[in-house]
Amino acid sequence: MSILFTYHWKIPVEMRDAFCREWKELTEVNIPKYGLINAEMFSIEPDNFISITTWPDEASWKKWKDDDSNHEYREKWRLYRISGPEKMARREVVTQ
Repeated sequence: MSILFTYHWKIPVEMRDAFCREWKELTEVNIPKYGLINAEMFSIEPDNFISITTWPDEASWKKWKDDDSNHEYREKWRLYRISGPEKMARREVVTQ
């Protein structure tokens, strides 16, 4: 069962392009380095974003979270995070 984490960001419009570019770059590194399964970013308003990351398990996410090489990026954007991480477990839904 995979684990999803959501984050909510409020990014000033003038910083939006840099934020999206750096988020994508970090995502591309995290796939092979930590086993990140998927990462999606949704713009819900010009300055509001929701990101959803899917990890194989909580241990993989924790390894990424504890890695010092990621702290520069996280510290830079921490001021703009409204909420998160919020953990959700992915479960298959069976319908009849």
